[in-house]
Amino acid sequence: VRTALRALGAVAILAVAVLSPVLPRGTEPVRAAGSLLKEFGGADLDYEEQVREDMAGKATRRKEEAEKRRLEETRRREIEQQLEASKKRAAQEAEAAKKKAEEEAAKRKAEEEAAKKKAAEEEAKKKAAEEAARKKAAEEAAKKKAE
Repeated sequence: VRTALRALGAVAILAVAVLSPVLPRGTEPVRAAGSLLKEFGGADLDYEEQVREDMAGKATRRKEEAEKRRLEETRRREIEQQLEASKKRAAQEAEAAKKKAEEEAAKRKAEEEAAKKKAAEEEAKKKAAEEAARKKAAEEAAKKKAE
């Protein structure tokens, strides 16, 4: 078994050594395969044209993907701008509501103070009227006593 494996390895090494100068290197096997296809049944196949079409297809796909990414980025930016605008609008509305509430509170306070002042004035008038009535009654009583 060991001898058979050694013999097989030796044959493989010899095959590589003999065939490697014959086999083309780099892109040549691909071109050779293309020419073989042309030669054996693929006469209408233009390998170079096929490679150009494939490269053009890849370039087109890359352009389409770049355009798609650009559109997605634009759409994302628009959504962010709309979100920022809605946040600003909400903040402005909240500020306006707060300002309106403060104005209403100040108005209510002024009305309450005016009502208190009016009530105090009425109370003062009432006391003054009572005092005047007492003085008048006292004067009348003093006149009656004097008579």
